[in-house]
Amino acid sequence: MLIAPTVLHCAAQVNTVTGNDRSRDDLQKTIDCVCSFYIAAIADKRIGTTHISLFMALLYLWYHCDLQIPLLVTRQMVMPVAGIRGRATYHKCIKELEEFGYIKYE
Repeated sequence: MLIAPTVLHCAAQVNTVTGNDRSRDDLQKTIDCVCSFYIAAIADKRIGTTHISLFMALLYLWYHCDLQIPLLVTRQMVMPVAGIRGRATYHKCIKELEEFGYIKYE
């Protein structure tokens, strides 16, 4: 599965610093993504706790995959990190995050 969270695309366009500051820059990108998502999610009454958990899991995996776009993950990788047990819940939330414009899913 290819997942490219929309806010990650925005943050990934920020120029990166080379050398020792790279990890600091990566962390700042991740923080920027969290803030952008929460600002949007607060105003969006369709977003629930499971959507937030799923998006944060994707963000966590993205950070640990060196901010690679697109992020290549499987349901088996994401569900435990998000704390989602049901496949139907996972698929519903992933689909809704895409429909609501928070991620691009292929």
